[in-house]
Amino acid sequence: MGFDVLIDSKCKPYLLEVNASPSFGTDSALDYKIKKNVIADAFQLLNFSYKTRMQLIKDLKEKTKDRILTGKINKISSEDKDKLKQQKLEERFKFESTRTRGYELIYPSANKDKNLLYNKLIEKSNEIWDDFTTGKRKQAQIKKSNARS
Repeated sequence: MGFDVLIDSKCKPYLLEVNASPSFGTDSALDYKIKKNVIADAFQLLNFSYKTRMQLIKDLKEKTKDRILTGKINKISSEDKDKLKQQKLEERFKFESTRTRGYELIYPSANKDKNLLYNKLIEKSNEIWDDFTTGKRKQAQIKKSNARS
């Protein structure tokens, strides 16, 4: 499914359209230019290449081999995990900033208020997705009400 959402300067989302079968067809030169750039940027941001894929497969095989041979899984402290996560996020943002053509990063933002609004939007979209795909939230509410009874 495809969702077309417009987000205004106050981070208020507007659902424009829901497509059961999104199309990459174009009706005009402008439509072609926009879709071409969105698709090109998506591939740039994903760093989608045969070389990258082969490196990821090689790394995964090495990790699996090490785990099988040593029988150990390298565990790191939560503090080190947080530092590593922050480092990876910084690397990701730096990488992404060099691969977009004219698009503006809206999240995360230097504006903390906007980030709070976007976080709420993300949480709500995750809830909606969970409800739509698994009904987990509804099941949790049923269990909660049954426990009260």
